[in-house]
Amino acid sequence: ASTSLVEVASCGPRAMFVWRALILQLHLLQGDASNVLLGSAACSDASTDECSSFLQANSKRSITSMSKVTNVSETPRDANQSNPLGNVTFANWSAKNYMFIHIPKCAGTSFRADASLVVAPSYFQENREESFQSTPRGDSQIDMIIFRSPLVHILSQFMECKYDFWGNMAVAGTDFPTRPGLYGGLAEWINHFVELKDAPLDGALPDTEEWAQIANYRCYNPWNMQTRYLATEWSHSAPFNSFEPNLQTAVGALNRVQFVGLSEFYIESLCLLNLHRHGTVPETCACGGRGPLAGTSHLEHFVPDHAISDLPPAVVKQMRKLVRLDAQIYAMVLKRFETELRHASEISGVQMFCPEKFDTMWVQVDHLLGELGLANVTSLKRSAQPSGRQ
Repeated sequence: ASTSLVEVASCGPRAMFVWRALILQLHLLQGDASNVLLGSAACSDASTDECSSFLQANSKRSITSMSKVTNVSETPRDANQSNPLGNVTFANWSAKNYMFIHIPKCAGTSFRADASLVVAPSYFQENREESFQSTPRGDSQIDMIIFRSPLVHILSQFMECKYDFWGNMAVAGTDFPTRPGLYGGLAEWINHFVELKDAPLDGALPDTEEWAQIANYRCYNPWNMQTRYLATEWSHSAPFNSFEPNLQTAVGALNRVQFVGLSEFYIESLCLLNLHRHGTVPETCACGGRGPLAGTSHLEHFVPDHAISDLPPAVVKQMRKLVRLDAQIYAMVLKRFETELRHASEISGVQMFCPEKFDTMWVQVDHLLGELGLANVTSLKRSAQPSGRQ
């Protein structure tokens, strides 16, 4: 092992950092939290912001990894009664197979772990981060997608490429703009995608997969990723002509997806899924509750804490150029999810709907749409709120 480390060290400090990151994650995946202490030694001769931030994330990840979810919460009320949701909106999905279309950086890894418990014993599978168009369909299949607020989604993609061991390995040997500081390189990364042209890169033509891989540093391409996952066969990467896919194609695909959730409403998404699968929800799904499970997964991918509010306005302005379609898709999903959760609360008698939380989210969405010149698009507006809401 020492010979291997010497060989890696000869490749430069970044290669050594990736190697150490991989060793540390293997310890954590094995549940050996005590070996997080090895991180101190791993960074002892590497005084980089990346290494310090990496350890900050790992210290929290080790705690999370020791509290694995293994059981469902207490029996939901009226669990033995016949399914009360025998209508068009909430059909009983108990006999179905569940397919999770995993859009990267939308809490999908956590959802995959938790949703499989919620729908048990039904068959659950994940499509390995392929697009909706590339995912096989089945007659008894329930498709599920989790979406995320577009600007937060972009920042999460960058942080994954910069800090996660997979991201480090993916961008190794490319010109990915890593700079000192927590967000070092972000502005250059955003500008790179904004300024991409319909022209060859390193000899690759812009309609080819090789061009797509070069363009995204072999990691993620943030151009309307959530819309791309609905409307095209492309996933992590995309050729130039797929940066802004057909919105109506995406909407048509969205309408065929039986279950949509939101990472910002993670617990509510699990509760809604529980209602679809079992016809009931536990009292712990009430606003502010822990949800249908005794505990939930929270995987940080070794990425330090980050927030859009930390970023300079000029960087955020550039980020908005990459999400014009994703902003519209997100508004549609939020509108649909809010309507379904309200109805689910009425039917189940468990008040899963948290008014203030949706109010806050809609303020953010309306602001983004306004900055993109989409404030007056009727289909993107929030549905009228019932009087005397809870």
